[in-house]
Amino acid sequence: SAPAEPSLAAAGAQAAAGALGSGVLGLLRGVGRGLPWIFGQRDVQRLAALGILAGVFCGTSQLVAERVQTSPDYALPSRLVAEVAPPPGLSVKAAEDLSSLRLVRGAHAFDARIVPAVARQLGRLPWVEQVSEVELEPPAKIRFRLRPHQPLARLGDQLAVSRSGATFPIHYAAAGDALPEFRGVPATPEARAKALQAGAQVLADFGPLAAQVEAIDVSNLAGAVDPLQSEVVVLLSGGLKVEWGRANLDEERQDRPAEQKRADLEAFLAAYPQRGRVESVSVRWDEVTFVLAEEQSLASAGR
Repeated sequence: SAPAEPSLAAAGAQAAAGALGSGVLGLLRGVGRGLPWIFGQRDVQRLAALGILAGVFCGTSQLVAERVQTSPDYALPSRLVAEVAPPPGLSVKAAEDLSSLRLVRGAHAFDARIVPAVARQLGRLPWVEQVSEVELEPPAKIRFRLRPHQPLARLGDQLAVSRSGATFPIHYAAAGDALPEFRGVPATPEARAKALQAGAQVLADFGPLAAQVEAIDVSNLAGAVDPLQSEVVVLLSGGLKVEWGRANLDEERQDRPAEQKRADLEAFLAAYPQRGRVESVSVRWDEVTFVLAEEQSLASAGR
């Protein structure tokens, strides 16, 4: 099997030993030869001698640390991340953010402040959802793992909405203008957060059909406008309105499983390819219903 990779401490000790040279080694040999004499003395003399010996070792350890910390082998580069491609779904702006991160001048692999400082820098990036596994890798590398926000929709012209319902500047999205638009989002923070989470969940439940979504209306969430109407309405390309019902966030309030709704919608779209003749379709209940745009009559899709 391959030999184990040396730890940071082991590598530092090796570098320090070479840096100190024969002078320190000679000192240690002299101390070793004096140990029998030390232990042959009386208690007071022995304690004094051991104190001197401890001071020698402390001074040597300090010298080791200083030589290692100033060694170029353990100096960290000022640029934290080299040129990288942007994460999937995000624009080159995200990659530029990573490339612009810097460490303080003179940073080295034995500085205990480096890891938390790097974690803070990464966590402040607006497109980053979570940072984990920030660690030093010998001799002079920093490794980290992060989870970026994945843009699913947009809120106005300034914000993108992620899978979790979080918002971040839309210029971080690779194709912000092409994202589905949120409509009817409340202004109050708590209601807004719930509306974005509900809409993001519906878009996720759409699966491959999400590519056809132009807008998602959450103005009737929790029956705010009319408790008898669909809480979430999705507008597809071509103008077809899909009455989705409730978002699959709370099992106690769930009307139908999202998988069944999507399967019924896929079957309807396959059976009625001429969407221009249909104004809306409802998948809220077991029987799929739709309204014709011209005749304005209620019909059943059948099964």
